[in-house]
Amino acid sequence: MQNETRGIADMKKLLVVGCMLAVLAVRGGVDHSVPLPAVQDVAKRGWTATFTFSADGLSSGCTLVDIPGVVRVAFRFAGTDHALDELDNRFGNYLNFKTADGRCPVVEATIPGASTIGVPLGALKRPDGTHKVTIRRGADAQWFMTVDEAYDEDGLRAKEIVWPKEASAAVCSDRVKDFAVVSPAVPRLAEPDARPIERPIQFWTPPGHNTWVGDVVVGVFKNRFHIFYLIDRRHHASKGGAGGHYFAHISSGDLVHWVEHPTAVGLDAWWQTLGTGTPFVWDGKLCLAYGLHTTRFMPSAETTEPFLKKYFAEHGDTGVFDFDAIDGYPLGAAYAVSEDGVHFTRANRLIHSAQNPTIYNRADGRLGFVNSYGGIHGIYVSDGKPWGWRLEDDKIPIGGDCPCAFEWNGHHYLLQGFTHMAYNPDGAPGNWTDWSQTGDDVYDGLSVPMVASWAGGRRIIVGWISHPRGWGGWLALHELVQYPDGKLGSKWLKEAPPPGEGFTFACEAGRRFSTRFSGPGGTLEFSVDATLARAQFVDVRADGSVPRCVTNAERNRAGGNKALANRNGPPHCAHEYAIERIRGLTQPYTVRIAVYYDPKADVTLFDAEIAAQRTMICRRAGRYVSTMKEVK
Repeated sequence: MQNETRGIADMKKLLVVGCMLAVLAVRGGVDHSVPLPAVQDVAKRGWTATFTFSADGLSSGCTLVDIPGVVRVAFRFAGTDHALDELDNRFGNYLNFKTADGRCPVVEATIPGASTIGVPLGALKRPDGTHKVTIRRGADAQWFMTVDEAYDEDGLRAKEIVWPKEASAAVCSDRVKDFAVVSPAVPRLAEPDARPIERPIQFWTPPGHNTWVGDVVVGVFKNRFHIFYLIDRRHHASKGGAGGHYFAHISSGDLVHWVEHPTAVGLDAWWQTLGTGTPFVWDGKLCLAYGLHTTRFMPSAETTEPFLKKYFAEHGDTGVFDFDAIDGYPLGAAYAVSEDGVHFTRANRLIHSAQNPTIYNRADGRLGFVNSYGGIHGIYVSDGKPWGWRLEDDKIPIGGDCPCAFEWNGHHYLLQGFTHMAYNPDGAPGNWTDWSQTGDDVYDGLSVPMVASWAGGRRIIVGWISHPRGWGGWLALHELVQYPDGKLGSKWLKEAPPPGEGFTFACEAGRRFSTRFSGPGGTLEFSVDATLARAQFVDVRADGSVPRCVTNAERNRAGGNKALANRNGPPHCAHEYAIERIRGLTQPYTVRIAVYYDPKADVTLFDAEIAAQRTMICRRAGRYVSTMKEVK
């Protein structure tokens, strides 16, 4: 680090080699500017800025501190400027955290040309009084702002932030005290190995005012059920729309008590955002496959994708390559390894060109790999190691993102993405039936569901419920039901029932049942038609009519019939949809419905269980309540 006086002799005292960039002990004063030294590696090594301020009496739009070209921190009242409605309602999710006076004070940090992140003071345990603000931009291009105990974060698309040679920091409000900037960035606080989750796991979201559950992957290791999920902020809009996702981690030993673990696989470079992978066991260790979506930042030609595809074409297997032994920015499938199921180390190896890799333990003892996004579509196998994949079956009748392959009592299943599912009675290559066409799929309102085994030969299906404002949402778990013919159903997970108000209805054999809920969007009806073995969630129209929703299979079979295909959304939208082929309705059956309102999103979630054979999840914006009226 070079010491630059910029005409101020005592500035040298503030420079500590390898540590201190500047300390600006500013005790107040508006437009108080202090020059900062020009340090060439600030962008690479990161920086941290801290200050305290009082929001009492501040006017909206007030700038608190400003480092020109680097970061500006300001205070405002969300919801008062229509030009910022999308930020206030969607990306920031501010307006669900108003203070007692009905206003929504927000502190925001903006990096010019990059991103704006913010924290609503209503999300704090103590929204009034003095608050401490910390802004950190690390060498990994992740940056976050903490206001007391609440924080927001984002990642940058740019290789680095240019620290101006003539930079000076301005304290722009007399409410600001003790402003300081240091470099390298202060290390983030270490995450504890296990933090108990106090809230119900069904409909759970991570702590934070704008944090959601993205793609979920599941597995079992040392008698614990592990859930890894792509943590999401701003509904996929972080890192300039690239997502900026990384794998967070929770687990349970009994499906009742859950804990949060440290980040499983984070981001350590500006060009990274992670794609969905899967956990698998190899060499007695828990491994987590993940994808690198590097083409979200640069053309394919600048990545390793062309080389990986050429290698497979020439050799018939995918090979394995260290990140630093191959030209181009790493793209495709990689993995991390854990000895204890908690702490993961990146292998920094590329093993396939797939950017959403699915690696799984097969019943025959080998490892399997299902490709979706990137590379050649199909099922691959490997003898003993998570690389050297050879294509075994390219006759899968379905496609889609984020596959989940699982076996149960000799039957083989493949869920692929949001709407597609296939079945294979013996696992033989090419012996698949497309259940997304026959109506035997198990999609029930979950997005990108994944399945893992559990004690007693059970199978648990886990996914996320889509948020009305975009990608990401709530965690949800159900248990699969298997019939002698290999077909599947689903029921509530007894260890983790849905929270909220519960309703139980005794229904007559072969008879139609329905119940309704009212809310700001109108009237929602849930109905079961026992004669047709169908059920649906649908909004009652203004004229009192109740339309018939099409099922997932009917949509997939619609072909060019756009009127039929677009009548309602697919199940994963968790809005208006129908399911079919429900069993257990020819005898008296029970319907259970849980209704849960989440103020974090101002959304009501519905979870229905039909005859303990099928489940359906729905969500509506606003608070909905039951009318407690049954229509026979």
